[in-house]
Amino acid sequence: MYYAHMNTQNLSRNFTTTLPESMLADLSKIARDMAVQKNDILIEAFTQWNKVRTQKLLAESYAKAVHDGEFQALAEDDMQDWGARISKL
Repeated sequence: MYYAHMNTQNLSRNFTTTLPESMLADLSKIARDMAVQKNDILIEAFTQWNKVRTQKLLAESYAKAVHDGEFQALAEDDMQDWGARISKL
């Protein structure tokens, strides 16, 4: 993971949190040990979590599309068009 020199100079707002005290203490210690800002760690963690979440949502949407007859018909039409274009080459 990359934490050093991350840009946290963007416009931001303060927020309150209900994270457990032990987690906040761990976050402070790790940030101090790594010489980075706590926000950099939180930004990296959220970014990674959101990437995984987005991939999961995309996979779920593809899984639903497999069973969608209208979507399958559209894909088959497009494949036929593609096949016709390729055969002309």
